[in-house]
Amino acid sequence: MSGDIFKFSFPTQIVVNARGRTTVCTPLNPRDSYVCGISGNDITITIINLSNPNNFSWQMTNIGNPGSVAPSSGFYNIKFFTPQGYLVSEFKNEPTAAVTNTIPANLTTY
Repeated sequence: MSGDIFKFSFPTQIVVNARGRTTVCTPLNPRDSYVCGISGNDITITIINLSNPNNFSWQMTNIGNPGSVAPSSGFYNIKFFTPQGYLVSEFKNEPTAAVTNTIPANLTTY
């Protein structure tokens, strides 16, 4: 899996680099390593090493919830590529997993 690439896009209502802080993604398993690239709401994770090739998980900091309690649109452009750029798999059932903010948001612009 070394060099494989996982790409996805956050719903447009999600704020990457929220509150002026840089979004960082890190593996949940400290034995795993990869490089995370962020461009707007598009995320690219390039795998360096996975201790278990059947388990790939990460966390991301400084992500802002939708600005209202209405559900967001879904995640999209979910794809896996080989290091050479060949498409291995693509999630076709889009949109997926809406984000719902159950606590009303504070007004930031009025």
